[in-house]
Amino acid sequence: MLARYHDHGRVFRMPVTLKRALKARIDRLNEVIDEVVVTTGAGVLDLDSIPGAYEHAVWSVDRLHPSELGHRLLAAGFAERLGETGCVLGAPVSLTCEGGREIKTVHHVLWLLFKGVPWLWRRGRDFMPLIVRAVLERRN
Repeated sequence: MLARYHDHGRVFRMPVTLKRALKARIDRLNEVIDEVVVTTGAGVLDLDSIPGAYEHAVWSVDRLHPSELGHRLLAAGFAERLGETGCVLGAPVSLTCEGGREIKTVHHVLWLLFKGVPWLWRRGRDFMPLIVRAVLERRN
């Protein structure tokens, strides 16, 4: 079972220039996933179609990883797809969350400073020209 990725630019607040670059990457990735699905007949869940996929409560503080609710929605989506193939499932996936904490603005700011910017520096250097361009466009 594979997953087609959603539009991350709708989850992150970022300049349009970066959203376009990120969307182009996701579109290329989804094209490869589509080829694998066609070639192998593998099942696929389109994350863009999951109810609430773009709501903040579905994402952890980094907005890259699902929250508890997001994981439950993913499990429910995969279970539904498996059920469509004839796989017998024991019980429906509960969407009732049992833990975690409410994510507040301070959590987003702290994550961005201590995790987000360092990660972007290590892994997203090819985005740097786009970031500079976005900053310069905002100044003008």
